[in-house]
This record gives sequence, structure tokens and C-alpha cells, in this order.
Amino acid sequence: GLSPGAWGKDPRHGDETSFATYALGLVEAQVSKVQAQTTVVEMIKVVFLFLTNFAVLAGVVKASVSWQHWALSFRWLLGSWLITFLAPFAVSSIPMRMTVDWNKIDEDFLDFLRSTKKHLGLESRLEALTGQSGMVCNLDIGNMREDWASAKSQALDLCTIVGPISEPFFQGSSISVKDACDKF
Repeated sequence: GLSPGAWGKDPRHGDETSFATYALGLVEAQVSKVQAQTTVVEMIKVVFLFLTNFAVLAGVVKASVSWQHWALSFRWLLGSWLITFLAPFAVSSIPMRMTVDWNKIDEDFLDFLRSTKKHLGLESRLEALTGQSGMVCNLDIGNMREDWASAKSQALDLCTIVGPISEPFFQGSSISVKDACDKF
């Protein structure tokens, strides 16, 4: 079956780690890559917020020192409030996904997809399925009884290949491939 214990060796290195361990390691590595690439931008955001907090503190101190001049004190407080209000908007306007180089991550996932196809033998199964369905659909209706026996035999061969699949028989169908093969 396709349970993690049955997956066996890592398809890229041939060691004894399971395929599930390989997949989990790949995801963890990709998360680390994204975090490493966004760390610089995160640090810039933290420094910016620290500086804005320092500017607000300086503005509030200036306003309290000049409290005798109401208009000047009010301007310092208003400026401090504007900085406090606008700083989160400025920080959140930095597009984090633009700071990540997605090309290397895409390459790693395509490599994983190829390894998965190879490990699970999907291409050979799809080729067998295509060949079987082509033979069943292109039968000549000369001798109906013999052709039906041949078609049934080929359909049963097809069901042994696709029988474990629990996906719908066709899009929008409530009957799965497994159910269709069981009823056949």
C-alpha cells in the first residue's frame, strides 16, 4: 500500500529513511529557506518600529516640556499620535512575499514531485491504464459474444490496476472507481 511504513528508501539518496521522513524534511527545509530570506526584512521592521517608538517618546517629552505653549505642545502630541497611528500601516505595506526567491523552492518541489512519481510508479501505472482503456474502447464489434468476453477480460484487467482508487469514476460522479470495479 501507500502507507508511510511501506514507502521504504529515500528516492534521492537510497538510504533507509522512509519516504514520509524525506517529505517532512523537504517541507522543513523549505520553511527554513523562507524564514532565512525574510529575516532581514523582519529585522528592518523591528528597527523601524523601535525608531518610531523612540520618536513618539521624544515627541511626548517635548510636548510635556512645552506645555505652557498650548499650540506647540498640541503639535508635538499630534505628531506623536500620527507616528503611532501610521507606523503599523507602513510596516504592513512591505510585501514579504516579494523578498523571497521562489525559484529555488520551486525547483526543490519539482524534484520532490519527480521523486514521488518515480517512487510510487505513477507513470507506469498511467501508461498501463491508458493502454487498457484504449483497447477496451477500440474493440471491433464483429463477433459480439467473443468481443464481449474479451472486453470483459480487459476491463477486469483494468480494474486490477485502478481498483484501489477511491476517487470518483468521472468528475461529478457519486460512484468511485473502486465501486465501479466491484460492481463489474
